[in-house]
Amino acid sequence: MRFLLALMLTMPIAVFAQDVTVHVISDDTKKPLKGIDIDLRVDCENPHRPKALEQKTDDSGITVFHSVSLGGEPVCIDLFSIAYEYAPLQLDYIFVSPDKAAQFQKSLNTIITTLPSEVTFHVRKRGIGERLAFMFRGP
Repeated sequence: MRFLLALMLTMPIAVFAQDVTVHVISDDTKKPLKGIDIDLRVDCENPHRPKALEQKTDDSGITVFHSVSLGGEPVCIDLFSIAYEYAPLQLDYIFVSPDKAAQFQKSLNTIITTLPSEVTFHVRKRGIGERLAFMFRGP
């Protein structure tokens, strides 16, 4: 009986919470990048986004966010530390339930409505002048 109750309580979590795999690839060398900070955030359209779950890419340029759910508030994935050394070639990915996707139809971001999912960020290395300008002026 306890096993059945435990199974019933954990089943919704297993069904709705899935993994998101993120790849980071150098557009110049076509090789994966190690040690890039990737953020999973809520409140994606807020320029002053709240704190995020942050993970680094491994030797193969991959990180996996476990137990992501589309059932609540939309979440987005962005490149955090990439701002100075590398420039992303696309915008953040937004993960949202299919019934809320219409709210983001005008967004330039890629909208993803299914899990599990794999996304790839292609980046290019910034030159020293571009990095200095970015640090002092901002994006």
